[in-house]
Amino acid sequence: MQVSKRVVFVTPPTIYDRNGGGMQTQVYRTKEELEQLGYEIEFYTAHKHYDAKQYLCAHAFCAGASTYFPTLSLAKQGLPIVLSTVFIRGSASRLSDIAYRYGHDLIERLPWKLLDDTICARKQAAMAKAALPNTRFEQLHCESVLRLASSKCRVIPNGIDTDWLDLPKDKDAEPSTIAGGIQQPFVLCVGRINDRRKHFPLVAEVCIELGMRCVLVGNWDATIRTSESQRLQHLIDTRSDLIHYVGPLPYRSRELSEMYNRCHVFALPSDFETPGLAALEAGYCRANVIITNVGGTEDYFGSNAIYVSPGNKQQLRAAMEQAVNAPKNEELRERVGSSYKWKNVAELTAAAYSDFIVS
Repeated sequence: MQVSKRVVFVTPPTIYDRNGGGMQTQVYRTKEELEQLGYEIEFYTAHKHYDAKQYLCAHAFCAGASTYFPTLSLAKQGLPIVLSTVFIRGSASRLSDIAYRYGHDLIERLPWKLLDDTICARKQAAMAKAALPNTRFEQLHCESVLRLASSKCRVIPNGIDTDWLDLPKDKDAEPSTIAGGIQQPFVLCVGRINDRRKHFPLVAEVCIELGMRCVLVGNWDATIRTSESQRLQHLIDTRSDLIHYVGPLPYRSRELSEMYNRCHVFALPSDFETPGLAALEAGYCRANVIITNVGGTEDYFGSNAIYVSPGNKQQLRAAMEQAVNAPKNEELRERVGSSYKWKNVAELTAAAYSDFIVS
């Protein structure tokens, strides 16, 4: 009997934003490459009944409250669940991790059946036939916090597209107005500026202390009024000679490609990354990457990046001084270009479908 290759994707609503970030890229590029392999991918809608006999599985991206109820609905309709966890909560501290886990154990025992992001993710982990974390670190975290069975797990790395990152070889080609207006060398930060990514003001402060130019790229949620957001705005307003916020740049745009290629240092010392698609893109463009040591980033970058603990200003300062004085990173370009492309990701995902669902 021929096995169906129809798959329902369940995603957080944020992937439909104009600049949905790394999750948006992961979902759409996985979809496109799976379709090249003969799969039929459709996005979940609450107004449709799904006949389980017509589908291979449902694939949910990002465990938690944003995808829990669609996942539950599809499971009740008989579709096997594949879960790309994209889940790290709590802290890098082992003690904090234990406290976080047992705190949610207590919540589950309460008689009121309370649901929060982690409880929802636990329920998804229990119903999933396969779980596809992006790093070994994430897998172990999910095994601990979500009680995810290791027998269900297979690490599937993230990927990038490289075609748009290679600039024209014409030496006379003029850079875009944005990139051309920033004097080199500079430190680049790319990502959503929100309450989870608290490293932006820290990077800006260290750059000011070292007299280095810093360029910030990404969506900035205007509704956020945290102390970190106010701190960053103050640095931009008072030290515009060194700190430049250029706003969001479209994915695959020439302007963003030029930023990656012209920066000497790329900094992503956030609370955790798995691994941060922007860091992979910058690494392919030979930038010297400074990145958090939390989330499994070493799986991707190996010895070709400088690792720092989240929030550690002293480590970040030393890393900045090391990175700005180092030559461009040719080894990282080779590592990323050979191992982390979306075609590879789709092939590994298809193999997981076959091994966990079909077999």
